[in-house]
Amino acid sequence: MVRHVAAAAAAAAADPDEILHGFGVVTMKKLLVGKVSSAKRQKSLRVEIARSARHARYGKIVHRTSVCQVHDESGAAKAGDLVEIIECPPRSKTKRWELVRIVKSAADVGV
Repeated sequence: MVRHVAAAAAAAAADPDEILHGFGVVTMKKLLVGKVSSAKRQKSLRVEIARSARHARYGKIVHRTSVCQVHDESGAAKAGDLVEIIECPPRSKTKRWELVRIVKSAADVGV
């Protein structure tokens, strides 16, 4: 029964990547939180995603950073802001992410 309801809900959803799940809509796209390192371009941001991982051979914790080019339609985010981004279809050669919201502004973060 649950499979049929989920399949019907998925078919009814406007976006094929979204399914109705319990309390609301759950998306199958990646959602990340990172820090804006550059906001000098119009409608574009450079966001760094920091993560920690254990080294495969030596076991030491190593810090890695991924860089994402993000589309910001309103131009609201500034350098130093903590932002939430989501995957989107390619907008240009490098932009594959969209700005969802500003979690903390640079003044609150303490940059």
